[in-house]
Amino acid sequence: MSRTTVDLPGPVHEQIKQLAAQHGESVSYTIAGLVSKGLEAMNAPTDSSVYRSAVTGLPVLKLGLKRKLTADEALALASEDE
Repeated sequence: MSRTTVDLPGPVHEQIKQLAAQHGESVSYTIAGLVSKGLEAMNAPTDSSVYRSAVTGLPVLKLGLKRKLTADEALALASEDE
């Protein structure tokens, strides 16, 4: 693992310390996780649109995924948010 020094504004540092304490993690581990999530979000597909289903008339959100998710994958993603 590489080491680096990052200057953070005071309020940001306080938020990270609180988040780390809430999850029982070190500040370093929490920062690494936040950076990883931020990088993943930057690389996420941006081809999203909302349209109405011709079958149900309900709104459908297209996320631009390269493939369809299996039911197990969809359930796993849904349970991550809980």
